[in-house]
Amino acid sequence: MEFLRRRGFGRVSFSPDMNAEWSERSLEELRASLARLRRAYRRMLLGPAPHYQLPTLFSMLERRGTGRRRCRNLALGPDGAYYACDRAMGFSAGKARGLRVGRPGRLDRAAREALLARAEAAVGALGWDAEPDFCPLGPFFHAELGREHAGPRLEAFRRLSELFSAALLGIIEDNRELPAYKALYEDVRVA
Repeated sequence: MEFLRRRGFGRVSFSPDMNAEWSERSLEELRASLARLRRAYRRMLLGPAPHYQLPTLFSMLERRGTGRRRCRNLALGPDGAYYACDRAMGFSAGKARGLRVGRPGRLDRAAREALLARAEAAVGALGWDAEPDFCPLGPFFHAELGREHAGPRLEAFRRLSELFSAALLGIIEDNRELPAYKALYEDVRVA
């Protein structure tokens, strides 16, 4: 990330594959990487500008600050169709037809809402809150479209989501009083 900062990038986004089934070893490697990022990000914010934003922090701040966690994403697929869930883009072309909700110029909002409500109900029936820090509907749709039981995939997602949330919240807590952090995340307006 330092490499990108030195080359003038003002935003560096990253996200683990939330649909993958992470092994314990992979989770430990990610935990160590996120700990290094946490320390490096603080050093960067304490140092001279320019500083870069982590856009994922905005998502965490919004969800934690507003309580609004319902998915507001819509994805335009490579086939030109709109999909109800951006996590459907992990499928090869044509495999996620059941998540299509329109084409440019024709968005079926009712179909999108029905798909999300059905998935939220199914996730809830498995004992899940449909509004954790990271949305479990993508892994649910992956399981459903892959014709597998959603439970194991959602359990893998839960472990990954908890690890990633804790790391991002740690970055926020470590830095929220720093002037550079405030300039990047609190004093900024997005047009």
